[in-house]
Amino acid sequence: KLKLAYLIAATVPGIPVIYYGDEAGLEGYGDPFNRMPYPWDNQNQDILSFYRMIGSIRQNNRVYSSGEYELIELSRDLLIFKRVYRNISYVTVINNSDYPLKLTVSSGFEALLSGNRYKSGETLELNALSGEIIKVKDKETIILDN
Repeated sequence: KLKLAYLIAATVPGIPVIYYGDEAGLEGYGDPFNRMPYPWDNQNQDILSFYRMIGSIRQNNRVYSSGEYELIELSRDLLIFKRVYRNISYVTVINNSDYPLKLTVSSGFEALLSGNRYKSGETLELNALSGEIIKVKDKETIILDN
């Protein structure tokens, strides 16, 4: 859920702010352990690489500094929104449910986190408690297959 929270914070409008050590998997605990030193020799490499990947996506795509925001879907189990800049949309999909989610885009698209490319009509399946950023041409239709 930490990854999903950061994925949301990094792709909505504004500048993402994280608490010191979150990117390395440092846990908060209560006082006085809430100010532990950075775990230089014990970083969670999975979380750290995820934060770096999201940072790279933000840095290399102007949509996150200049793009418009549009909410597509919001429920307890699902969040979908897009950022649009110069006819390209970056759609963040958060599957907060306990079951897989399938979605199809009316044209081909690229899944930035997995690095996969999909042809028109192909389906992206998101595992439970996971997220993805998909890059599509603006005005494309996203169809939930669940």
